[in-house]
Amino acid sequence: MILRKYLPVIGIFFFQTIFAQSFLNLDFEETNSNNLPLKWDFKKGGYSYQVDNSTKFSGKKSMQITSRSADSSNFSSIYTLLPVHLLKGKELHLTAKIKIQSHRAGNAGLWIKVTDAKKAIISFDNMKNKRIKGTTDWKEVSLSMRISPDAEKIVVGGLFEGEGIVWFDDFRIASDHQPIQDASKKEKLNQEEITLLKKYIYPLKTYDPDTNNTQDLEILNKLIGDSKILALGESTHGSSEIFKMKDRIIRYLIQNNNFNIFSIEARMPESYQVSNYTTKGEGSAKDYLRAMGFWTWNTHEVLAMTEWMKKYNETSSRKILFTGFDMQDFYTPLNELKKVFKANPSILEKLDKLSPLLANFKDKEKRDRIVEMEKKDIVVSIITDIKNDINKEKIGNDNLVWINQYLRLLEQNTELNSFTRDKFMAENVLWIKNHNQNSKIILWAHNTHINKAPIRMGKYLSDQLGKDYTTIGFAFHSGQYTAVGEDGLTAYNAQEPYVGTYEYFLNSINEPYFILDIKKIKKDNNEKLKWLIEGLDLRITGSRNKPDEFSPKNISKDFDYLIFINKSTASVLLK
Repeated sequence: MILRKYLPVIGIFFFQTIFAQSFLNLDFEETNSNNLPLKWDFKKGGYSYQVDNSTKFSGKKSMQITSRSADSSNFSSIYTLLPVHLLKGKELHLTAKIKIQSHRAGNAGLWIKVTDAKKAIISFDNMKNKRIKGTTDWKEVSLSMRISPDAEKIVVGGLFEGEGIVWFDDFRIASDHQPIQDASKKEKLNQEEITLLKKYIYPLKTYDPDTNNTQDLEILNKLIGDSKILALGESTHGSSEIFKMKDRIIRYLIQNNNFNIFSIEARMPESYQVSNYTTKGEGSAKDYLRAMGFWTWNTHEVLAMTEWMKKYNETSSRKILFTGFDMQDFYTPLNELKKVFKANPSILEKLDKLSPLLANFKDKEKRDRIVEMEKKDIVVSIITDIKNDINKEKIGNDNLVWINQYLRLLEQNTELNSFTRDKFMAENVLWIKNHNQNSKIILWAHNTHINKAPIRMGKYLSDQLGKDYTTIGFAFHSGQYTAVGEDGLTAYNAQEPYVGTYEYFLNSINEPYFILDIKKIKKDNNEKLKWLIEGLDLRITGSRNKPDEFSPKNISKDFDYLIFINKSTASVLLK
């Protein structure tokens, strides 16, 4: 969308209105199928949220929050992201209209939170002691904050504490007293935009990995270039077509681009053991996939890829290694160490001491208390003692490499949380790379992990590897996917993309499968397409089904390329 300027003249003064380049829905006029406003999110629990068509300050709708209990200690909040580039180093002025109906101590106000690239809070204000209280008609409330030049994320919203009902409407924002006007919601692509966008896509013939004709995939050689690591994402852990498309790409790159290591978002030791089947023919592929510990990979689609790797390895001199890089379990590395040192009573005794200690770290409810009790220091001390004992042993280099990595996996488990997991996955990927210097690696993981946003695995890898790391995100328009939800582990209908999602607009190109060249759009700096690669909503579901599947994402920062698939069916679980 082209940046526009409007300069009204009042006397001799000039006031500039800044136009946001993305749709913010500050007045709650646009909603999804659940009658919730697009672009907004909510604090769950204790309150119900809906758009109200009858009580409003302006327009046709307002945001209503209703408490479901009389517990005044509870609070609710609505929030949205603001365009950081318009506010860095400037004064943010936030205003909104609020109405309250409360017979007790209900109070409401606005809030602002600013975080840096490491997600550390730079500034925060929730109008404590300045909120409006009790039953009141529409009132304008405002909150101002100087935004740091180091800001990476700006979250603003409204909050309600206590019993009753509150309505929010007519949010407005200004940068250094210059109003930022919400961009109009883009309803569809016009023919000019479709024609322009088609210059940046590469149509794909099929997602079927068994198709012999791979001419459409030849463009990958140019797009990937000399990258040593290619990361293939997914918008959900349960789409059959995404899995098959990734399988098709993997087969092509193995045969045509010298990639020879496959690594998946699964536990590292168990994933490596799949290579016993793909390189030696030992055991059963189904048993190995089941042992990896994630139902997400225990599917016919992943099985078909694994069987193909085995067949390929039977005639190829350059073997494909099946690996993994996750660390969300300590039992296998601990048991492998016990096997190695079964004849060493001293080390074995220390390993036995680790087991109950590490089990406490796996219990999320106990984790904070355990850390406070300095259990982590005990674990680190025991591992250090084991390392000292190992240094006294005469152990071959090959065994020592894995012994040290098993110990590192144990250490990672003592520090594991939602923030550190991506860092540790990146560390494990680099370990694989460093121990296979002449290899090229294909990563299989969720979009959330492969992307280059702060604290994500892809960010760590991109910082370390530069052009040697390439990302391809995935998206689909509609259909089904396998997930855990209210009906258990089964197929769920995907939420329909709405206006304001990448999937909605990409589907209008009328190509069933294609690669979107985000890197080239950025390089060409085409103003007419900037709206598409900055600040729309993208489907993000992991292994769980959720009612609102879309979240704001900037794919121009997250991925080099995006593969779009128009229709998804649920992945087929192995029995």
